[in-house]
Amino acid sequence: MSKEEDKENLVEDGDEDKQEELTGTAGQASKDMQSMADGIDPAAFANLDLGNESLNKAVAFAGTELAKLKNAKMNRERELAKVAVTGEDIELIVSELELSKTAAEKLLRENAGNVDSALRAFIEA
Repeated sequence: MSKEEDKENLVEDGDEDKQEELTGTAGQASKDMQSMADGIDPAAFANLDLGNESLNKAVAFAGTELAKLKNAKMNRERELAKVAVTGEDIELIVSELELSKTAAEKLLRENAGNVDSALRAFIEA
């Protein structure tokens, strides 16, 4: 993975800033769960019967947690969509940090449209 892809992944994983910061194994487990949530439909867990009450409860809990993660992600995306950014600011970020327009726009939105804050956040990440 190139340095640019690493930085884009850091930018795309910005959802954690609204959640409690976790470090070490707990932080990695949280990130892993969030990435898994993107590809799983929580409804698939609703009617799954595995014949064991404890296991069924665990699966139901996992489904509920995945639904919560997806809902939180959607809410975050809606909040970010409300932040106004200019094409000029996006182009500046693209040229200075060599990011895609999509990643530059997301970085700006995550930093309330403030170019200075976006540049600092990217460099410090």
